[in-house]
Amino acid sequence: MQRQLTISDIVADPTLDTRLLSGAGGLHRVVSWAHSCEMSDPGRWMRPGELLMTVGLCVPQGSQAQREFIASLDAAGLAGITIGDDLLAPRLTKALFDEAERRNFPVLETAHHVPFIAISRMVALSNADQSTRGVLRLSRLFQTAAQRDHEAKRTGLPLSQLFDTSIRVIDDQTGCVLIGDGVVEREPQRPRPLRTLRPTSLLLERDEALDSFAILNLSQVLTVDANELLQSALDRCSTAASDLEQVLSRQPGAAEELIEGWGAQNEGYRAIATSSPVAQRLPLTLALAGLQAVVAQVRGCEVVVAPSREVEATRDTLAALGQA
Repeated sequence: MQRQLTISDIVADPTLDTRLLSGAGGLHRVVSWAHSCEMSDPGRWMRPGELLMTVGLCVPQGSQAQREFIASLDAAGLAGITIGDDLLAPRLTKALFDEAERRNFPVLETAHHVPFIAISRMVALSNADQSTRGVLRLSRLFQTAAQRDHEAKRTGLPLSQLFDTSIRVIDDQTGCVLIGDGVVEREPQRPRPLRTLRPTSLLLERDEALDSFAILNLSQVLTVDANELLQSALDRCSTAASDLEQVLSRQPGAAEELIEGWGAQNEGYRAIATSSPVAQRLPLTLALAGLQAVVAQVRGCEVVVAPSREVEATRDTLAALGQA
């Protein structure tokens, strides 16, 4: 297996004329790609593992601003930064070097006669085998996507196994987990918005292992899955709530319609009263879990009516949501 390219390999190549300024503890960092960016917030536009190449226009002036700049690049997971020796960058402060040293974040300097494309080509050639594997993985992505059933889409397990990372899609308004394990996400880390019928976010446990192209294609598949799951769950929530409210208001024949919606007669039904801090969280969670329990708003409370066989599963769901 080919060894992955690191920052130390770039520094060691005499043709690249690039030297280390600070952050020697990060020389082992793997470089997945090298990209030039002069935007004010480079970490927003780049992927973890990438080397930022800049002539210095994106580097702020002043000690505190430069300290925060290095911190933001490290927090974004970048492999490091190389600054062209073109006299365009502001004066690099001791605070910048100290922060880089503290974080083991490599700060490099590339001689002005070396074009950044030379570094990019070296990284691309070194990672050619990895790129080939990425293309094969994308092919398997679409093959896998075409063969999944509803449960596989709901758990996201086939895609998690393919990309070797935990995958979850969260409904932004309620925090409900649409795809993946768990019931609700309270503090999502590094969410990636998806273009779904209502706002959702993609959470990847190990996104540094995926390149931008892989994430783009994975996001497209998950967007379709999330829309399908959302539409089905929201339709069920709306219909079930309407049916239950008609029963509670004693509309003739409403009880029979509700029972028919459950698909079969049951030994009995139980009512559970609770209070949710987030609107729509409970009915959406129950619908996504495939439970036949229905929810209606009654006098400031959420009343759940569930078939007897689902009472324990409904209680477990409430416990997972932290509701009494």
